[in-house]
Amino acid sequence: MCGERLTRTWLISTVTAVTGCALLMAPTGTGVDALGLLAATASGVCYDLYTVYAKQLATDHPGVRLPTVSALSLLLGAVRLVPWMAADTATLGQPATLGLIAWLGLATTALAYWLFSAGIPSTSAAAVGTLSLAEPLAASFLGVFVLHEHLCASLLQLQV
Repeated sequence: MCGERLTRTWLISTVTAVTGCALLMAPTGTGVDALGLLAATASGVCYDLYTVYAKQLATDHPGVRLPTVSALSLLLGAVRLVPWMAADTATLGQPATLGLIAWLGLATTALAYWLFSAGIPSTSAAAVGTLSLAEPLAASFLGVFVLHEHLCASLLQLQV
């Protein structure tokens, strides 16, 4: 990854993180949704490619501001979603919808990507990619401890 040497610590961390994510997706007797698995894998590969190329851009062109590049790439990606948005505009003007849009747009997307992009130049692409795997763990902790959700038994069982 951008000429970086992968360490034993990175390998152990990544294997552990990937194993944890795989356990979260383990089938619970209903089978595996092949299309969902393919879409999730494609998403992960795209995210990893973004990380590697953003790190390469930051290394080769230190004057480039990655948060700006990230914002432009998200804007271009959002343009492709306009047809779906235009098809369902009935609830867009409601206060709850506008609040959700503001939260998702500003906090969970803009702030998260700004922090992610700002950290890439000073962190290895391997570490960034591995740390990104902590997102499902963080979401699980927030769900349980902040939203008081309960983990169902099927998530806690290992199937052999």
